[in-house]
Amino acid sequence: PENYTNRSPYPILHLLREESIERVLEYYEYPEEIPVRNIEKMRELGVEGVRKLLGE
Repeated sequence: PENYTNRSPYPILHLLREESIERVLEYYEYPEEIPVRNIEKMRELGVEGVRKLLGE
């Protein structure tokens, strides 16, 4: 299920403004840990939990 943190059912283009990124980086103490926490959460949910969230 951790693969779901980087997946989308459709191609996505992210347009990020530098100013927006700087604001976020000020807010989060350890932003580099965000992907790690996302993966941990997906593992916690498991396949069935993810399917439930996606309405499958």
